[in-house]
Amino acid sequence: MVTQSHLNNENVIFLFTPFKFEGFPEKPSSFQIMFVINGIEYEYSYSLTGTKIMTESLFYYPNKRRAKVFTRDENIKGEKKDKYSFGSGIKRPMDVAENTSEKTLYISRASQMDREIGKEIFKFF
Repeated sequence: MVTQSHLNNENVIFLFTPFKFEGFPEKPSSFQIMFVINGIEYEYSYSLTGTKIMTESLFYYPNKRRAKVFTRDENIKGEKKDKYSFGSGIKRPMDVAENTSEKTLYISRASQMDREIGKEIFKFF
């Protein structure tokens, strides 16, 4: 998803198998990874249904304290500025958000738009 989601068009159906217990196939599936780049720990997660990315977040731990890079919640009604929240680390973050569809991960689009943290994480994957 991280390396390919910027290529998705509006007709894409995500290929994954949701949890099979009763009622769960309709609920979003969540994915999380923790990793280290240049000695700094990162925590990245997203959730999606078969047709839409629902949430996405990136945190990191500079100086051993958790700090937000960004969060995204497509469950929030309104404009993109209502759905995204930013800490530090991405220059002109709303430019990226405005160019991120519901089928694309923000971090994938940030890499494509030449944002430093997006490129570093893309390179990690």
